Amino acid sequence: MKKLLVLTILIIFSLPLFSSNDLFISDAFLSPSLLAGQEIDKPFSFSISTKSSIDGLAFLKNPTSLDKNSREVVRVLINQDIKFWKDNPSVISAFKEFDDTFPSFTGNDEFDKATIDTYLEQTFLSNAYGAKRRSFVLSSLAGTGVINSVTGPGMPTISLSFSGENFKNEFGYRWFFSLGFDGSNSLFSSSNSELILSTGVSLSYSTYLTNKLSYGIALTPRVLIRDSILNENILKGRLNGDFISLFSEDFRFGLVLGVNSGLTYHFSNDFSITIDLRNFPAAISYRKWSLTDIAAFNFNLQKDHQAYAPNVELATTGCWKNDKNKVAVTFSSEDVFKITYERIISDSLALDIAIKGSELSASILWDNYKFGIMSDFDRFALGAYFTASI
Repeated sequence: MKKLLVLTILIIFSLPLFSSNDLFISDAFLSPSLLAGQEIDKPFSFSISTKSSIDGLAFLKNPTSLDKNSREVVRVLINQDIKFWKDNPSVISAFKEFDDTFPSFTGNDEFDKATIDTYLEQTFLSNAYGAKRRSFVLSSLAGTGVINSVTGPGMPTISLSFSGENFKNEFGYRWFFSLGFDGSNSLFSSSNSELILSTGVSLSYSTYLTNKLSYGIALTPRVLIRDSILNENILKGRLNGDFISLFSEDFRFGLVLGVNSGLTYHFSNDFSITIDLRNFPAAISYRKWSLTDIAAFNFNLQKDHQAYAPNVELATTGCWKNDKNKVAVTFSSEDVFKITYERIISDSLALDIAIKGSELSASILWDNYKFGIMSDFDRFALGAYFTASI
């Protein structure tokens, strides 16, 4: 009960103050050299975005849907030799936790391997074993790392963001804060979900070095609060209906100073090429604070040596535009490939389509509002986003 009270208080006080990531950051502040010669005045913007795989939604609605992965997990385990079982007692414990009849070693490797395979195929997959019990076993196996190759349900990604930006006479700023949940792509993988809160400001400078070459730099100091949520905890928490157990003992508090810089060469009024170095970590400092210490009002924060920082990204973008059309193609070390097409219909209405990695998105821009939908190619996932500016 104490853990629930502390967690509730922490989230309530954090909601209006912090922000998750740069999901809705202005493209100009990601590529500050594009700001040269522009004037921007958007005092306040609000954005919300969510995306989830269909199997993830099915798991949240009915956790025993996890059972559909049982046969693939059995196939992976049967392909292992007896040495694997002897070297991974945590895998055996995952089965024995819910069925103490799981075979024990006799010293005869060939016999032991055949006995385990028979158990997996005839006992574990039987109707008598039950879908819910198999789902619990899979949740325990997810914590061992041996079924990473099996594609489990993915968790939703949700972001709520507030920001504002201004640029004039070569200088500008952008403030932001939001709350985000970055769900794991597969609950059987080693990549965990995270609750992220952060706030910060981007201070930018951009100017023309020549009549065709512009340069820009943006410094972004930010405060981050992160809590990693283990996939095993999500699986068992949903199966047990106990979501308080999702959160780990340690919250990470970070101070990060990132730098975005770039050059844009304007071949003409219609065509340009931009090279950017993004998220360069000029300074990083992380501390961890456990829920136990928070409840005891103990402010002895310990240094976290596993500090998180956004991945450094090198990106090259070619952009062609005329009065009604705009096409941008980006190659980067993170997104690999992104292409965007925008069609301007009137002064207050535009349409755009974008492909970013495996994601396809389409949106409508109407005055100061943007509505969009998105889907993934590599797995059946759907999402939507909305942005409003004043």
